[in-house]
Amino acid sequence: MSRLEELVATPGATIVTAEMPLFDTGGFDAVQEHLDRLTPWVDAINATDNTAAHAHASNVAMAVAMARLGAEPIMQVVCRDKNRLALQSDIIGASMFGVENICCLTGDDVTAGDEPQARRVFDLDGPQLVRLARTLAAGTYLSGRKLDPAPHLFVGAVENPAAPPNLVAQASFGGGAVIQGIVRFKQAPLPGAIVTAVNTTTSKTTRVITEVNGQYILKVGDPGKYHVNVDMTWFASDSADVEVTDASKPLQKDFGLSLLSQAQRAN
Repeated sequence: MSRLEELVATPGATIVTAEMPLFDTGGFDAVQEHLDRLTPWVDAINATDNTAAHAHASNVAMAVAMARLGAEPIMQVVCRDKNRLALQSDIIGASMFGVENICCLTGDDVTAGDEPQARRVFDLDGPQLVRLARTLAAGTYLSGRKLDPAPHLFVGAVENPAAPPNLVAQASFGGGAVIQGIVRFKQAPLPGAIVTAVNTTTSKTTRVITEVNGQYILKVGDPGKYHVNVDMTWFASDSADVEVTDASKPLQKDFGLSLLSQAQRAN
């Protein structure tokens, strides 16, 4: 268990964090200089991930350097620049060197940075990245492949109080109408698929990623008509129109995906 996780679990604890300055050069000596200045005053320090869409020394390199120098790193991970394979690799790679605190963010758009021609990735968003990190901590990759031993991760996120309420965050904790089911490929459960429900009247959108057992639970909140779509790389999308009439009873809707042909993948 990380020191930050222990503090969070301590009733009444006051926790202060800081953000490591951005680095392009300098090595361990430069990192140590800033740690000497920060660590007496804070409990943990954020290693940013190309903050504001500007390229700098990587989040993994900075988090590992801080851990090696005795600090308590929080490795920020954003979705803008990497797909789910790279995100999983970064989290697992950092965990091998003792980095346990993971802060999940969607990330600023590339237009916020100095290379606006860069291609956006956004294979996942912040709430989906939280699910990914929790899946790794439970001992599997999104594909369902075993990860043994599982890394111990303390997974968190950030909130912008000026932004509209996050629909996925609401779906994790709120009550009301539920659409649930299992996504399969042939007869096998399919983890890591993105399931999206759109209320056809209000356009309210709720999105989740299927669990290791292929299950999804969409807490859509309000009864009504919904268009539910399932997407996953290399698979043909599947969708259905459903109507939730009773908020007290989950509506069950299963999906079966099929692989795209090589010609379809080429397109």
